[in-house]
Order: sequence, then C-alpha cells, then structure tokens
Amino acid sequence: MTIFKRVKVFSLAIVVVVVAAGGEFFRQLNKEADFTLRSPKGDYLIESVTLGGILFPFHDKVFLRVVDATRPGEAYRTPLFAASLLDMRSPFETEGELSITWVTFHKARKSFSLGVPEWQGTWLNLFVANAPYDITPND
Repeated sequence: MTIFKRVKVFSLAIVVVVVAAGGEFFRQLNKEADFTLRSPKGDYLIESVTLGGILFPFHDKVFLRVVDATRPGEAYRTPLFAASLLDMRSPFETEGELSITWVTFHKARKSFSLGVPEWQGTWLNLFVANAPYDITPND
C-alpha cells in the first residue's frame, strides 16, 4: 500500500470515528429521561438523564434537563454531576426559581446555580450544558 493510500485510509477512519462519536453524543443528549418530574406549579418538566453507552460506560454522571411545558422545544441542560448526588424528591418553585436538592434553575435568566458537594467539572460540560451555570462550593 502506498503512503498516499495509507494516509487516505487513516483519514477516512478518523472521520468515521469522529462522526460516530458525535452521533452517539447527540443521541445521549436527546435520549429519553430516566426520571421525569413536573414542577409544583406545572410549568416545567425536570428530567434526569444518565449518560451511558460506549462513550460513557460507567453510568456515574447525570445531567438535568429542564423543559418548558408550554414550549416543549425549549430545554435547558445542567452540566454533568455525580449520579449519586441526584435527589429529586422535594422540588420547590417560586415565581423566579425552580429548585431541587443542589440545583436551582433561574427562570428569567434561563441559567442554573449548582451547590453540588465535591464538584468535579469535566470537559464534556462544554457540550452537555446548554445554559449558563455557576458553581457554589458546598464542601
């Protein structure tokens, strides 16, 4: 095999891997929620989504998707955090905020505040989180 053919085959393999990884990542971001909860006032859905599959084999990271019930196309995703910290048992809602344990969604700003203990950011948050967020240390 000539050098040109090797470079061509290698380049094609790289493109296939990148496209497959991108497709899997897109599928993970848009997959059905593991658990869905309607906000106390009924205006929002809070969905938890655990990453899994070939790219994320350990199933220890989760993100929340907050969906406006009046406009289902509008969904806001938190950055990833440890699945063991997810607690959706007691949602709280005011006119301006929607909260569960460790996470607050600011309705007007369409942003999140996270007070997750032992926060560990990851480069994947560049692609997962589609809304601004701030982290409040809670160690």
